Amino acid sequence: MSLLVAGAAAWEQSPRGEAALEENAFWLLALLLEDVLDPDFFGADVRGNLQMNNIGGLGMRGFILEKAEVYCPTIHSSLGQEAFASCLGAVLDKWVLSLFIGCAPHRLLEHLWDHLLLPSPYHPVEFGRRLPRGLATIIAFGLAALKCCGEDQLRDSQLLANLDAQRKAGESPEELSLQAGEVIMMISKSLQKWPAEEDSKFLCTVTRILCELAQDPDEFASLWQEIRRQKQRIADCAGDCDEQLMSLARQTHFTVQEIGRLREEIQLLPGRGRGSAAESGLDLETFKNLVRRAAPEFPLELCGRLFQKLDYFGVGRLAFVELACGMSALSLGTMDEKLQVCFDLFDSEGRRALTLKDLNDLCTTLFRVALAQGFK
Repeated sequence: MSLLVAGAAAWEQSPRGEAALEENAFWLLALLLEDVLDPDFFGADVRGNLQMNNIGGLGMRGFILEKAEVYCPTIHSSLGQEAFASCLGAVLDKWVLSLFIGCAPHRLLEHLWDHLLLPSPYHPVEFGRRLPRGLATIIAFGLAALKCCGEDQLRDSQLLANLDAQRKAGESPEELSLQAGEVIMMISKSLQKWPAEEDSKFLCTVTRILCELAQDPDEFASLWQEIRRQKQRIADCAGDCDEQLMSLARQTHFTVQEIGRLREEIQLLPGRGRGSAAESGLDLETFKNLVRRAAPEFPLELCGRLFQKLDYFGVGRLAFVELACGMSALSLGTMDEKLQVCFDLFDSEGRRALTLKDLNDLCTTLFRVALAQGFK
């Protein structure tokens, strides 16, 4: 309850009481994030990659934004795709990255945190630890907020009618996004001032969306996969080659020209996914072929382990940034970087310690590599 009180700014105005409530709220928030949400919510520990800041929260926000097209059709059709993403994305940045603290009345927050703290009846138990428990809850709460505070209240408004007319008249998405600032303010304010007598409507919407998410077990299980793909796209700077180039220049030992040549080579590889973001990247077989060409002395039986290490988010396909960082560490990395990669490859139990069998495998592999390179 300290978190709810702190979020609603309803604590007693004594300095000591305020400090105690804030500290309790902080530790409760940290516990919830660690146990029920994405472990990368505030960021992943990847040195030099600025894209990793808040990547878990941003991945969740991106997924909610995609789903919002279904739950907010009037806003989407009035603004168009680009302005819709910009407008509602600005709202979701504040909501999701704060987990709605300070953005909604304490009554609604209490309901949200109850579902985060306790297993929801709408969360299939058979998925166990493969799907963070709070994931569907936050997604459903965010979609319900957009629908109740945005779509339902603005559906027949003159504001949306004017924006729709401007879009049809040829207004640019950038200008529409600026004009839609009032939409952002209205949606945010509507959630903050949500009336108590309408709570049942809001909570019923949350429940309905949760049921819709959970009614198909396969689709429900894919939620976490979709979030991981969103995170991979963010880390890969997907769709922004210039930003991707700058990111790789910070993270790797490659020159700009080498990165460009590597990108061209990867695009020509057979088996590389094309089309949708979900299909992009290199699968394991294509990766093995690449390793066989680039480093024939590398043991092919370890390609699977190397692939898993580079596939940071467990998507099953390597994005360009992941591949480039791995190749940089193996080919041009410092001794410490190469040792870290080597250690991770042979840490079969993932407990940051090598077993006797791991050590035997490591020594055997090093011996084979030495022979392949002509050492005696």
